[in-house]
Parts: sequence; C-alpha cells; structure tokens
Amino acid sequence: MRARLFMIGAFCVLLLLPYVSSPGDTRFSTVSEGDSMSHGLTALASNLDESPWWNVSYHYRRHVNLTDTNSTTRVDVPIHLDLEFENRTCYKNSIRVVDSAGNEVPSQTYKMTYWEDPDYVKTATVFWYANISADSTATYWIYWSEDKSIEAPSYEHVVWFARTEGTLSGKFGPNYWSFRGEWYNVTMYNEAGGKITNGAHKMSDGTWNWDWGTNRGSMHWNPDGLGGQTTYNTPPIAGTTFVNVNGPLFVNYTTQLPFGSYAKLNVTYTFYKWGWITRLYIKYTAARSGSGRTDEWVFYPYITTHAIEVAPDGTQTYYDNWASSTRGLPAGFGWWNDNGVSHGTVRILHEAYNMPAGHEDDFSNYYYRWHDTSSYEYWDTYHPSVTTQAGTVLKEECAFAAWNGAEGKDGYMRVFNATSRYLPIFRSLGNVSSYSFRINVKDLGGNNVQGANVTLFSPTTGERLFKANGEPYTALTDSNGNVTFIGLLNQSYRIKVWIDSRTWLDEESGSTGMNVTWTGDREATGPFTPVSVTLNLASITIHLEDLLGNDLATVGSEVVQIRVYNASDPDPSNWKYMDYEYTDSSGYATFTRLPKCRWVFNFSYSDTDTGRIYRWEDFGQYCSYEVSSAEITGDLSRDWTLPLTTIKFNVIAYDNDPVESAYVRISKKGTGDPIPAGHVGDNFNVTRATDADGNVTFYRVLNGTWVVYVYKTDDFGQEAFNDTIVIHDVQNWNYTTVVLPLTSLKVVVKDDSDNRVPNARIDVYANGDLLATGYTDTSGCHDFWYIRANDSSLVYTIRVQKANAPIQEITAYASRDFYYENCVELSTVSFSADYTELNCTISTVVWTYGDIQVFEIGWY
Repeated sequence: MRARLFMIGAFCVLLLLPYVSSPGDTRFSTVSEGDSMSHGLTALASNLDESPWWNVSYHYRRHVNLTDTNSTTRVDVPIHLDLEFENRTCYKNSIRVVDSAGNEVPSQTYKMTYWEDPDYVKTATVFWYANISADSTATYWIYWSEDKSIEAPSYEHVVWFARTEGTLSGKFGPNYWSFRGEWYNVTMYNEAGGKITNGAHKMSDGTWNWDWGTNRGSMHWNPDGLGGQTTYNTPPIAGTTFVNVNGPLFVNYTTQLPFGSYAKLNVTYTFYKWGWITRLYIKYTAARSGSGRTDEWVFYPYITTHAIEVAPDGTQTYYDNWASSTRGLPAGFGWWNDNGVSHGTVRILHEAYNMPAGHEDDFSNYYYRWHDTSSYEYWDTYHPSVTTQAGTVLKEECAFAAWNGAEGKDGYMRVFNATSRYLPIFRSLGNVSSYSFRINVKDLGGNNVQGANVTLFSPTTGERLFKANGEPYTALTDSNGNVTFIGLLNQSYRIKVWIDSRTWLDEESGSTGMNVTWTGDREATGPFTPVSVTLNLASITIHLEDLLGNDLATVGSEVVQIRVYNASDPDPSNWKYMDYEYTDSSGYATFTRLPKCRWVFNFSYSDTDTGRIYRWEDFGQYCSYEVSSAEITGDLSRDWTLPLTTIKFNVIAYDNDPVESAYVRISKKGTGDPIPAGHVGDNFNVTRATDADGNVTFYRVLNGTWVVYVYKTDDFGQEAFNDTIVIHDVQNWNYTTVVLPLTSLKVVVKDDSDNRVPNARIDVYANGDLLATGYTDTSGCHDFWYIRANDSSLVYTIRVQKANAPIQEITAYASRDFYYENCVELSTVSFSADYTELNCTISTVVWTYGDIQVFEIGWY
C-alpha cells in the first residue's frame, strides 16, 4: 500500500504546470499493489554494521540488503532509494554507494532537499544499478559525510541526452529531444506529441543502424483513444516538456498531452542503460466511452525473425517467423534478429481508479497484440471498450528493452528479470552507523556496569565535544554496559567514564569521594571501534557464621545486618557509612560494586524470640573486619565469624537430681557481679528458667566474660543460689553442670535407750529464726526436703521435744551429704496418771456413709 499511495501522490503532481516527474515514483521489480509481498523498505539492525569501513573520509553509512527469492539472477536492476539525513551530517557532494566487496558503485542522486545551510542534504533519492545472485542477498552500502572538502563524484555516462542539433545523431533539428543508451538511440518529436518518433539500434559490430525507416515512422509510439482521440499529430501542452534528471546513469523526460477536451495524458520516460520505462497517467475531466489502445510500438520495416513470450508464471515460449497474433496477458515479450537489432516490452503496471458504476473492470479487460508484415511490425495494448467519468484515472507502466540481438533471448531476459512485477526484489534498510565507538564498561569482576556516564572530550584542548546538532557526546551505559557514539572522525578522542556510587548504595548523607572515574585516549578506527573500560568497582560477598560454625542467616525471628564504611580517612571519626545488606537464608550478603578503597564492616544482630539485640558497638568490642584497597582486584568473598555462641546449662541439686524451674542468669562482666536477684534483665543480664530436666539454653549470646548466677527458692522460702561460675571467651560450649545448693535436712530422734521416738516435734531455726516445724514418723525420723544448704552465712538449729521430756537442741548439718542424719537423743519420758497417747494404724482411706469399719486403737 505504501508504494501505491506514493505513486498516486506523485502522479497527482503531474497534473500541475509545469509538469515534473521523478523516476523514483517507479520502484524496481514492482509487484501487484494489493500483493502483500511488497518490495518496500524495512529498517533493520544487522551484524553487517560491524563490517570494515570502506573509506575513513566518509563518516556515516547504512546498508541496504537486496534479496532474490525466485531463483533468478538479477543484472542491472534500477534501484531508487529514498533517504533522510540529520542536519549537518550529509554534505551534498558526499553520497557514495559501495558493494559488499568494498568497491564503489557508480550512483546518481536526485530529488534533493536541503537544510537551512544549502550545502547539507535533508532528503535525497539515490540511484544505482544492482546485481543480485539467484536466491541470495546482495548488500550495498550508502556512505556520506559532513566534510565539505569532499568533491562530487565523476562517473562515466551510460545514458546521454541532448536537444541541440546534431549532438547525438546529426539527423534532427532543435525541436527534437534525443536520448542514447548502451544499445539504443531515440528521438522525441515534440510537434508530434513528444513521443519517440525515430531511433537507431547499435549493431553487433558497434555501428548504429538508422535504416529502420524514414521520417517519423521508424519507431513510434501511439497511445490512442479510449474515446476517439489520437496522439499522432498532437503537440504537447506548452511548458510541460522537461528533462528533470540528466544522467549519468539515467535520464528522466516528462511531457503532458491533451486527450481531446475530456482528459489529460501525462507521459514519463526514464532512460536506463538497457532501455527505458514508460509511464502513462490519464485523468478524465468528463465522461467518455470507446475503444482504443494505451500503448503501441511500431517498427519500420519488418526486421526481426525471433520472438520470446514470457508468461506470468515464468514459462518461456519461443517463436520463429511468427505472424499476427492475439496473446492475452503475457508478462512480456521481445523480438530480435541475429545481427544485433532487438526490442521488447515488460509489463509492470496496469490500473484504473474511480471507474463509473458497472464499468469497474473495463480497464482490466484488455489484451496484448502483435503483428508482423513484410513492411512493419508492432505490438499494442488493446481495450475493446472503456467507459469513464469525471475523475477516472488510468495508469500504465512498461519497460522497453534493447540489447545485442546476437545474444538471443538472454539480453531480453536480463531486462525482464530486472523489471518484471512478477519477480519482486525485497530490500531491507539498515540503521545509520558511522566512525564510532562501542564503549563497554565493566567492574573489576568483569560484570557489565549499567548507568555509567560516558563523555567524549578533545584530547588536545580537554573541552567537551558536541554533535552537529549541538548535543554533547555523552550517554549512560545500558544494561549490557554499552554506550555507542556514531558520527565520529578517524582520530583520537579522550573518553571519560564516571559513576556515582550514591545511585545504588544507600549512603549516609554527605558522603563524598565515591565517584569512580576512568579516563583514556582512544582512536576511532571504523564503525563501532571497541573500547573496553574497567572501573575500580568490585562486589564483596560476606558469609557470616557464629562461633559454633552455624550460618548467621536472616530468617524467622533473627535479623543479621552488615554495614560498610568508607575508611579511606585515617581518622575513624571521618569514616562514612555507605551501604547495608541483610544476610540471606544461608548467611550470605553481597555488596555490589563497591569502589576500590579501604572498607570497614560493622554488624548487628537481633532475635525477636529472645529479645536479644546486639549493636555495632557491641560487636566492635570483640571483632573488627575490613577489606583493604589492595585486596580489591576483582570480585571477592570473605568468610567471617561473629562472636556469638550458644551456652547451655544443666542445674542439679546436691542429690544430683535435676532442678526444675531454677533461674539461671548470665551477666556480662562489668554489668553487675553478681547481679541481684531482682535486677531487671537486658541484653547483658539474661535470665531463663530450667526445664523439667534441669536444662536451660542461652541462644546466640555475645562472646566474652559472663558471670553466671543460678538461684531457686527452696520449699521453705529461702533462696538457694550458686554464684561461683564465670565464663571466659566462650567458643564452643556444651551443657555445663551447675550444682544448686539444695539438700535435705534429716532428723532422727531416739531416747536414751536407743529407741526411736515417734511423734516428736522438731523445730528448725535458720540463723535463730523459726523456719519450719515437723514431727517424727513411727520410725522416729523426719526429712526437710529441698532446703537450702547451710554455709558460713546460714546456720540451722533444731529443737526437739516430746511430752514432758527435756527439750534437746543441736546445730544441724544440711549440705552436700544429702542423706546425712542429724541425731537427737531425748531423756526417758515419764507420764502422769492421766496422760494417755492413743495410736492407731488403719488402711482404709475412703469411707462412705453406712459403712462398718473395724480398727484397733492402742495406747502408750
């Protein structure tokens, strides 16, 4: 659709006066405009941009790929390529075309527009003849430069044009326009409609054969009618005949004819080295109906003997001594003889627009004819009936081939293969490239650095360099660490690269000195000259363990944070906090792209389950980790241990049995020695109770010196404690047994006959105060279990009495010998006549109402 719109717009211009046409309106190897297989341009990136530079004086280029997909070799394909240029990049004399082998290809520019400075091209169409192997892609490069010292190219002409008498043939006056190519020499006779009226053909021996006929009939063209009007003797409309492109590779000739009072006919000839392309554009201003022909070529006399017809599917049919024929709609056909004379046609376009209702297909109902007599031969495009209305547009386009007839069909097929609508050539247009740098920025670990600022400076003046549009040569590296600068010259540039670590590090406000820079001079030697830059940045990965070798991970209730400080200044008060990371589930944390300098690392640990929080200053008393600048030569890793350990205790009494619900308090040395029982716990004064097995664990406490205070209230309200343990530099602690001074105070009461005395009263005094009272059992014994052991600060006294016997008092022993018996001897007891003690032993413990129970009662 793009091609169709472009051609409609171009031909509308033809209706204006003066009329100027452009050969760029007709693309090579056109296809049906409704066909999706367009040969239009597609912008593509390609690795071809990396190929060697043709000439360092030309600072910009882009490639175009031309592809055959029809197994057909293409020779001298006319390429018209529309290009746009940025301001001050394309000097008007600088455009060149180069093939993939690095050979300059003759080219021609036209339709040029300019920027405010007329020396610089804004848009242009570039033409050249392309050659493409079957089923392959030919790559051509368009080069240009802003350098005004480049001279315009000078290529040998392959087509010529003249209007002055005798320039080409010496046969025609100044009212004739003459054109010559490789095998043809033809003339336009203006007074007869600006059509080709005579011509010569180069023979195999190189001479020109002017014996085709006489006067205006040797080779003429008659677009007759479609309503009765002929162009046999119709002169062009005044002021509409121009040669608007004049070689050296092609010439463009345009004119405009009246078609009676009801239409205008625009005619364009584009002359190439192998022949020409004719384009007709007829626009009706009134309704008209009739038969006629849009194209007729007549040759006097009959001079050819061989013919070829090519069908749209490519089938070739040969004829010798052929006669008149109606051939339908072949894609093309040609005639030739063996001494050099040849001519042929290739149908390219045949379309109609705005046809009246019921006649939409009139222009499509045509066929081609050829005729051969003893005196002349011709072909034409015949329309049996065409009805038009005001606004109807008819378009036709075909190529005319002229070659050395001694080649036979091969000469014709070259033109057919270069122009046929049934053999489209596909083309893709690459991006603009130039003398350029492709600068890659990595860190010391070989990782691409994104977001680095790269700027070009003059190596002589040190000044920043600017593009032609006034923008500086500066950019940020992409995700691959790359920056590309195009439009450079073949010279040295100073490249400065810098990046501010504050763009990714969570730095302390006011941090300075962390802009990492690199400077170097490099020469641009072609497109995408590679420049590798390594910034003094590296990633440091830290793995943390506690003193037991377990990962210090941020997981669950635990949070482990690492902070890094720029310690380049010898004065620690000037160190700047730069970033922090949390360890992962395996105890790892990575600081990405730290600048190369001295780094000091601080740590914090918290556990919401235990309520424990250790800060930077806490760890700082026991460990210090750093990485020096000299160590940073690439990405590195460090395995560090934090002074956190797990302490376990097992609390037992003097009988070696575990003590449940005993309290164990560990206190950091210097925070209280020992800690009073009522002291409020904190990170350095931690209290936990033992379980049923007497065990207690302090998970991940800071290493160092800890005072251990174990206590429990005995069964009599006294606090038993152990404050004798101090832990130094805990590294790998398993369970530590702590003996709590809890024991048994045993009392045995006997009389002076060594008989056990039951039911004697025992009063226990602690340091003179009554603590507990008990009675001996039938065996004369009583135990005061789990009582605090006596020591220098605690003296137990027991008093024993029975009936009217004298009270006995002794100092009791209750210490490590859990089963030690304190024996008390009473004097013989005497009783009054009315004193009786009853005793009874029964086994029934549950009685219910109505039960009859029998038991014995005795007395002393």
